[in-house]
Amino acid sequence: YGTSTVIAHLTGDGSRARLHLLSYSRNRNQASLRVRVLGHYRPTALAAFGAASDARLADVRQPDNAATEFSVPAFNTIAIVDLDRVR
Repeated sequence: YGTSTVIAHLTGDGSRARLHLLSYSRNRNQASLRVRVLGHYRPTALAAFGAASDARLADVRQPDNAATEFSVPAFNTIAIVDLDRVR
């Protein structure tokens, strides 16, 4: 709910998905953010430009069987998250 804007694009098939996050933050540094994706997923990879080399998604939860939530660490401009569907 800050002043920065992030565009999210989710692609995938029945077994996995890829989430692209593009930041339009004025200073190009996107603070960490919380993401909610419909479906039950297990995050498998994070690639985030400008993030620490050991950066990981945090606080992964499935509050119900209809969605997956996680926090993405601070990054510059773009981050990509790979997700595997959990059945």
